[in-house]
Amino acid sequence: MKQIFTILFLGSFAYSTPSFCQCTLPKPQNVNVPTYSSCDATVTWDEVPGAAYYQVKSKPYGANSQWTVVPEHLTSLSYKFTGLMPNTFYVFAVASYCANGTTIGFKQVRKLIPACSVPLDLQVKSVMGAGATVYWTPQCGATTFNLRYKLYNSPNWTIVYGITTPAYTINGLAPLSDYSIGIQSVCGSDLSWWSTSTIFTTTNTAASVITKPNFLLIVLDDARYDTYQPTGGPAWFQSPSINRIANEGADFTYAFPTTSQCAPSRVSIYTGLYAHHHGALNNLTKMKDNLPLVQQILRDNGYYTGFVGKYGQYQGEPEGFDWWAVTEGNVYIDALYTINGGPDTIIPGHITDIYENLALEFLNTVPEGKPFVLFYFTRVPHAPTIPREEDMNLYADEIMPLPDNFYKYTKDYPSYFYNLHNWGYNEALTDSLRLIEFQSLAGAEENVTAFFSGMEAKGILDSTMIIFTSDNGFLKGEHKLNGKQIAQEESIRVPLFIRFPAWFPAGSTYVDKMAANIDIAPTMLEAAG
Repeated sequence: MKQIFTILFLGSFAYSTPSFCQCTLPKPQNVNVPTYSSCDATVTWDEVPGAAYYQVKSKPYGANSQWTVVPEHLTSLSYKFTGLMPNTFYVFAVASYCANGTTIGFKQVRKLIPACSVPLDLQVKSVMGAGATVYWTPQCGATTFNLRYKLYNSPNWTIVYGITTPAYTINGLAPLSDYSIGIQSVCGSDLSWWSTSTIFTTTNTAASVITKPNFLLIVLDDARYDTYQPTGGPAWFQSPSINRIANEGADFTYAFPTTSQCAPSRVSIYTGLYAHHHGALNNLTKMKDNLPLVQQILRDNGYYTGFVGKYGQYQGEPEGFDWWAVTEGNVYIDALYTINGGPDTIIPGHITDIYENLALEFLNTVPEGKPFVLFYFTRVPHAPTIPREEDMNLYADEIMPLPDNFYKYTKDYPSYFYNLHNWGYNEALTDSLRLIEFQSLAGAEENVTAFFSGMEAKGILDSTMIIFTSDNGFLKGEHKLNGKQIAQEESIRVPLFIRFPAWFPAGSTYVDKMAANIDIAPTMLEAAG
C-alpha cells in the first residue's frame, strides 16, 4: 500500500509542474497602431499588471511570411517598428511575459502601411506682404512634393506640382489676407494624403520692406564646392543648417574666386576688386592702402561691424570693424587670439568652438536698433586639419568620394603641374584625408546651427542676409593634383548659398549665371541701399 501511495504522489507532482511554471498573465489588450507612415508604425497596448516585460514582433500578412522578433525586453507600452515596406499589410503582435520568461501568447493587430507618407511639421516662417515661405519635414525619404494654397474662405485651391526641396516660397498673395496651405508627398505614381491645412495671414506690403538688413557672411577656408548635398555632396554628410541656407534661399551652381588663394580672395571680398587692382596678388603681398572696404562703407552708414577668424595673410589687423577677433597661423587647438587690438591671448579649446563663442559675443554687443555686419571667416577645413575631439568618430564607416579621375594627365598639360602640385597619396590616404575634412566641417555645421538659433530667438532671421561660401576650392587627387592656385575646377569652384527671403524665394537655383567673390561686396551694398 505504501508503494502504491508513493507512485501516486510522484505522478501528481510530475503533472503539476507545467501548471506551476507556465505564465498565467493575460495577453495585452487594446493593441492598436495609432501612428504610422509608409516606412514605420508605432504599436501601443494597455498595461498588464504583474508583467515583467513585453515582447513584440511583426511580419507582412500572409501564410508564408516570417516573423521579425524584436529582441529587446520592453517595459514601455509602445514600440516603433521601422524599415517597413510601403503599400503592405502588416501583422503586429505583443505578448506579456512573467519573470520566468514564459507567456501564454501574443495579441495581434493588422494595419495597412500606406504607399506614401504625409510630410510633417508644415510651417510658415517667413510671411511678407505678397508672399510667404513654407517649410515641412519629409517622411520616409520622400523627395518630391505638391503644395496647395487658397484664400481661407475660397473653395478653389492653387496647386504647385513637383517641388523637390522641403521649402517653397509662394508669391503673388494678397496683403492682409488669411490663407490655407497643405502639402503632400509624391512617391512615384502614388500620392500621400494632403496634410492638415495650416492657416497664416499675410502682412501689409509696405511694412514688409527691409531697408537695412543685417549681414552674416560665412567664409570657409579651402572648402570645396562638392561637399554639401545642394551641390552634389554625399547623402551621409549631415549639414542640415548649411543646406538650409541654400534650400531656403539661392544656390549659385557656378561660383568662383577671381584669384584662388587665401589672401587675394579675401581681399577681393572686402573690396569687390580683382587682385591686380587691390594689390594682394598672393599670400605674401598686402593690399594697397586707402582702398574702399565694404565693411567700412557699411560702418560709415550706420552698421555695427564685426569680424571673427582669419583675416588674410600679410593683411595686418582687420580694418573697418567695430569689433574683431583673429588668430594667426593654422592652429586648431589652443590658438593665440588677438581681440580688438588687445594683447595676444591663448584661449584653450578648438577654434571651431572658440570662434563660435566670439561670434555670439559680438552679436550680443550689437547696440539696440542698429543693423549689424558679421564676417565669420573660419579656418576650417584648411590643413593641417584637426577635427574636434567629439567629431573624430563621425563617418568612419562611410565610403569617401574618391575622384573618378584619380590618375595623372598624360598629355596637353602644363609642365609645372606635377613639379609643384603633385598629389602624392594613394587611395587609402586620400580617403583618410577626405574623412578628416568631413569631420572638421561638422564643427562648421554646428556654428551655423548656433547662428540660426540666435537669430531666430531675436526675431531677425528673415531680415538678415546670410551668405555662405569659401575663399577657394582645393584639388585633392583629381588628376593626381594637389592645391588651389591652378585653373582646375576643383581648385577654383566654391559653394555659394544666400538666404534672404526679400530677394530669393526658397529653392532658387541659378545654373545659368556665374558668380564670383567680387560680387559679394556690391551685393551687400545694394541690399543696404
